[in-house]
Amino acid sequence: MENEEKKRIRLFWHPFLSPAWLVSRAVILIIFFIVLHLLGFREEVSFLSGTPPEGGVHDYAAIIKGVVYALSYFSAWVLVPILLIAAPISIGLKAFLLKKG
Repeated sequence: MENEEKKRIRLFWHPFLSPAWLVSRAVILIIFFIVLHLLGFREEVSFLSGTPPEGGVHDYAAIIKGVVYALSYFSAWVLVPILLIAAPISIGLKAFLLKKG
């Protein structure tokens, strides 16, 4: 029985699930989004409304920039809050499992 509890606690001590890892990934995603925004990738998202890029329909670089910016935008507004909420939950789960064990 004690071995199973140690395995459960060890799972939450894994670096992948640590609060520091979660917060660091959230910061990395935000920084990536800010860099793309400052580089002007936002202007290339016009393909979402069906408007062709300035270079024409065959300007694949502009389309790729738009897709990368859109993905970073959605990750900044969807994934980052999830990661930042999961960090304190992870701390609470660790404390609960250590008290229980």
